[in-house]
Amino acid sequence: MTALLDTGFLLAAIAANDDMHEVCALALEEEPDPLLPYIVLPELAYLIVRDLDIPTLIQFLRSVAAGDLPLHRLTSNVQQILCNNMPMLVLTL
Repeated sequence: MTALLDTGFLLAAIAANDDMHEVCALALEEEPDPLLPYIVLPELAYLIVRDLDIPTLIQFLRSVAAGDLPLHRLTSNVQQILCNNMPMLVLTL
């Protein structure tokens, strides 16, 4: 199943002090094909700086740049999934 990653879910997966951190981090780790829409990045970057710190944001962006969590254009991937009737899970909080 493909998982569409939302801002709240990703923030919880990143923030060790979040009540949902363990569950979200494990779900993200076990997801074989996550969809990280590029449109999520500005809000997520703001929340990471607001709630955590700049070094955490830098670490996250380096991870994305290294391909650990590939960015996707939301429209083309979602259309393909919907047209092929593939199941999709939206990971959000």
